[in-house]
Amino acid sequence: MGGYLHHCTTTYTPDPKEALETLQAAQLEKYDLPTLIKTSLAEYQEAFDATPENDEYGLHDYYKGVIEDIKIAASQPLPTDFQGRLDLVRGLCDSGEGVGNILDVRGIASKDNELFAAKPLSPDDLLEKFGSDKLLSADADFHAGKANEWLGLGECICFPLYASADATDPVEWCFVGMSVD
Repeated sequence: MGGYLHHCTTTYTPDPKEALETLQAAQLEKYDLPTLIKTSLAEYQEAFDATPENDEYGLHDYYKGVIEDIKIAASQPLPTDFQGRLDLVRGLCDSGEGVGNILDVRGIASKDNELFAAKPLSPDDLLEKFGSDKLLSADADFHAGKANEWLGLGECICFPLYASADATDPVEWCFVGMSVD
């Protein structure tokens, strides 16, 4: 199996980390945490029940551990802070594939090919990858599709978008990532 593309945009700020956190906060609002906990518990319980003890891959014991972790999370008050909610969603969606959206991105990359971190593209990178150093907001979906041709599993990029070709200041950030599976 291969990964799948996810992308989203948000209002431009000079700091891409701030833009990332804005996107993640908006995405987190879409999660009904009590339902996610119940659903995750039911799914792992079903997998546990269907897996024989002492299976050759150790899945029975793995599922048992995950169920215990979910029960602990369910017995505590739901986190109200951003990082606590983010950690809970990541933990509940930790099936080897990640969450599959912007919540998988753990920060802004400090080096090339840093997994689960968004790499801000330089003007030279934009020219090389997209043929222009000034990408337009109206074409964000197209640019994401273009990135799909060369992004590796677990990679993410971000770049500024402009309202028009003659605009001097960006209006949005675009984050494009590839899931791990």
